[in-house]
Amino acid sequence: MRTALLPGLVEALRHNLNRQQERVRLFETGLVFNQIDGKLSQVPHLAGAACGRAAPESWASDKRELDFFDVKADIESALALAGHRADVSFRQVSAPHLHPGRSAQILLNDKAIGVVGGLHPRLLKALDLDCDTYVFEVDLTAVSVGSVPRARALSRFPSLRRDIAIVVPAQTSYAVIESCVRAALGGQLVEVVVFDQYLGANLGHDVKGLAIGLILQDDSRTLTDKDADECMARALAALECECQARLRG
Repeated sequence: MRTALLPGLVEALRHNLNRQQERVRLFETGLVFNQIDGKLSQVPHLAGAACGRAAPESWASDKRELDFFDVKADIESALALAGHRADVSFRQVSAPHLHPGRSAQILLNDKAIGVVGGLHPRLLKALDLDCDTYVFEVDLTAVSVGSVPRARALSRFPSLRRDIAIVVPAQTSYAVIESCVRAALGGQLVEVVVFDQYLGANLGHDVKGLAIGLILQDDSRTLTDKDADECMARALAALECECQARLRG
C-alpha cells in the first residue's frame, strides 16, 4: 500500500547509476493510497526522477549538469499540454526528503497538486548517490481535466519595453516578484522577463540584484512614453511595498 511513487523511482535510478548509466531519466504513473477524512482512497499520481547532464553528450552542447529549473520547465511543459499553461505556479516548500533551497510546491489555480526539487543532501548520502538528483510527484486527478485554448486577436498596436534593476531580499522568490508586478499593471503587462541576476558583496548582506524587462501593450491604442513611465512607477511602488525592493543604483 504505497503512499508515493518516488521511493521506487529513486531506487530504480540508483540501480541504473550502479550500472554505469551516467544520465538517467525515469518516470512512472500509478495509484497511491491517500487518507482523507479517515477513509483510504486510491489516487493516480505521476512522478519522475532524473540526474546527470542536462543534455546528451555532444560536440554541440556543454557539459552542464541538470538543475532544478530544467525539471521545473519540464513540468510546466507537461502541464501546458494538458491545458494548464496559465494556471500553474510554484512556491517554496519544506519537505524532509527535498533540498531546502532547491524545492517547490506545484500549484494549480493556487491549489497544491505536487512537489518538485532536489533530493536532500542527507538522503543522497544515505543512498550513496554522488550526483544531484531531482524528483517530482503530481496528483494526476487535479490535472486530468484541462481547458481548451481560446484564440484571441493580436493587438494591432506596438509594444513597449522598459527594463528595471532592483535589489530584493535574497529569500524573495521570482514567483512572488512576478505576481506582484502583474497585479500592479493588469492587462497592459504582456510579459515579464528576468535577464540578469547579480550577487555581490557590494550590494549588501543577504540581498540579490535582478534585472527585469516589462513588455507593455494595449489592445485599444498605442502606449506613450508617459503611459510606460506611469506603469513603471506603479510596478516599483508595488515591489517596494510587497517585496521590500529598491532600485539598484
